[in-house]
Amino acid sequence: MNDELREFRVFSHYLIGVRPSRTLAERYAKACSTLFQDEPSSAILSAARRMPALLGPLDAACGLLSPDNGLRKRLLLAAAILETTTTHADFFLPRNQPRLLIAAATMWHGVRAVLKVTAGIACYSVIAVFSKGR
Repeated sequence: MNDELREFRVFSHYLIGVRPSRTLAERYAKACSTLFQDEPSSAILSAARRMPALLGPLDAACGLLSPDNGLRKRLLLAAAILETTTTHADFFLPRNQPRLLIAAATMWHGVRAVLKVTAGIACYSVIAVFSKGR
């Protein structure tokens, strides 16, 4: 359960840039023990736990190569928990922005996504090769 608490903190920082409350982390840990009890930990999830800096690229790569991966499932669970709380709901709600700012942000996020996918596919491939050797 301690691993899930730590994992949720890392995922929350990646998703919305904040440290979550202990209550939310415990809710995540309980949901993980219910939803993923029979699911073995993948090498990708283990790598993301050990090296949080790889979380973004691995998430992007899994989105293309392995959408059903345990990492993606757990990130979606974390996002759902964060989204349904009043504390963090504002992050997920739309804001009124000038169209030019929206267009610029869309282009910036597109460039970032391409870079993350490129780095993530390289990381994903290396992890996959080394995990098969075990």
